[in-house]
Amino acid sequence: MKIIKKLLCVILSIATLLCCCASASAAEPRITFVGTLSIFACSDGTGSSLGTTDHAFISFKNTSSQQIRVGGLNVNPGHEITVGAWGTKPASHELGNNETWQNGICYNIESHLVNYDNGFSNRVSLTMSVTMSDVETIRKAISTAGSYNPASNNCATFAVKVWNPVAASGWRLSSGFPNQPVTLYNNIKNKSGYQSNRSIMNITPVGYVNGSGNFVALTLICAHGGGGQHRSAENICAPDTMEVS
Repeated sequence: MKIIKKLLCVILSIATLLCCCASASAAEPRITFVGTLSIFACSDGTGSSLGTTDHAFISFKNTSSQQIRVGGLNVNPGHEITVGAWGTKPASHELGNNETWQNGICYNIESHLVNYDNGFSNRVSLTMSVTMSDVETIRKAISTAGSYNPASNNCATFAVKVWNPVAASGWRLSSGFPNQPVTLYNNIKNKSGYQSNRSIMNITPVGYVNGSGNFVALTLICAHGGGGQHRSAENICAPDTMEVS
């Protein structure tokens, strides 16, 4: 009889333990990642943010099975876009006929320069997975970036504004004061897990969002021959938030 009681106690104890484990497991929130956010900085050590040597920007890659809107573009599954703040067009390029440059937040200039002209060849980056809630935060950061200013609200300022709100505390970054790509470049290199010259996809269009809220595609043509040109109507859409103009 004592043996039976002991066996029953053991069985009850195991059952209780299994129930507790199941309850704890069920209580754990499930995190669903829908994409990756990367922050890039490139520098030759001069600190300039006016040309294409020193620059900072972010990229978003859609790793889900659904289309996701980031800023002024819909990003298809498996596609990647870059977003950066620009005061002037790339010095190495001209615009297509009847096209007008507008400084502020621009899309895919960086991916064009990396893939067509070997641009930003000294770039470093950090990449993290993001949830749909993070994407909403990213979209808000893009839409509230403010007007471009080469000293106080430049490409490095913008990249950090988008990155830090969704980054873990140990991966938050600074572009210094005054904000400079070279400072961000060095801060990225001080983080474990950074990458050098990570490849960037070049699928979606180059352009910006105008004051009416419409995406305007631009043709970037290499001013010195070679480098080709890039234009694509793919994924052009009206944004649901206004960008910097």
